[in-house]
Amino acid sequence: MAMQIHTPWNKDRIIGQKMPLQISCLWGIRIRLELAGQARDLAKLKV
Repeated sequence: MAMQIHTPWNKDRIIGQKMPLQISCLWGIRIRLELAGQARDLAKLKV
């Protein structure tokens, strides 16, 4: 039987807190949700 070496899924990736979304990105997401009529997801975004 061949021995498989397990490599972690997050090897060579930056781990930790991510940068917050920029205002322009939030407005883009918000407009798309409004146009699609996704009231529930839009409410989650406002929290």
